[in-house]
Amino acid sequence: MYSVNSSGYIFAVLLVISITFISCSRDTESSATDNPSNEMGIAIEMKYESWDKIDLKLKSEFEGSYAKTRKRRHIFEEYYDSVGPIAMLDFLEKKYTLCHSQAHDLGKVIYSREKDINQSLVICGNKCTNACMHGVVTEAFGDKSLDEVIKLSKTFCEADQMNRLHKKGNCMHGLGHALMIVTGNDLDKSLKACKEFPEPALGYYCATGVFMQYRDNLVDHRKKITNDEMAEHDHSKHNHVSQEANETNKSTQSHGDFYPCDIYNQYPAAC
Repeated sequence: MYSVNSSGYIFAVLLVISITFISCSRDTESSATDNPSNEMGIAIEMKYESWDKIDLKLKSEFEGSYAKTRKRRHIFEEYYDSVGPIAMLDFLEKKYTLCHSQAHDLGKVIYSREKDINQSLVICGNKCTNACMHGVVTEAFGDKSLDEVIKLSKTFCEADQMNRLHKKGNCMHGLGHALMIVTGNDLDKSLKACKEFPEPALGYYCATGVFMQYRDNLVDHRKKITNDEMAEHDHSKHNHVSQEANETNKSTQSHGDFYPCDIYNQYPAAC
């Protein structure tokens, strides 16, 4: 039998546990309703379905369309309302191990449709090794001047959803992609802009995005002259495309196989 003192002690312990439980419950409930990030995430989940919930017929149609063309941005735009961005991201992650290069265009489409960078970043999350986010940043900053991008980048990586969802280095990589767009794919100008950041490490991450965008552009141009696409053109058009390809690859051919890494060597590891 418990003594009066021990009974009082047990009652006190139970009271503390009860108060703690109620407090935690309220905190959890409050964080779910008062946190704008959570509210935005819930709203997006209600608006867009995951790949597993998409109708089988629509899945098959989307997969067929995706497989038939290299103009992936066009496909993402066409199926944005019916399939949705979250389901398309799920599809890319199921189809490709990293899906990094494939998700850049989807990120661009997400921003062009949502018109809100925070909402776009929440949709992307860290899917496809953050490539979706890189596409969002590229599209959001693509119509700005070089000076505007440099100015915005001073605080952009520490603001709102970007700060919550991504490390600063990943954000800077995305800005490197954007710099190549606003400079018209000028490596020299883009890399000089990367040096504007006070922390050398941030300049390095920026440079990784610059060089990746250069590589992506080169790959895209080379895809345009593959044999199966050439067969769709007549002889005169074929010659025109070949000349265009020679112009596109002129810098690489004139400098050698190690271009641009042998010329722009201030960030060797980034290249």
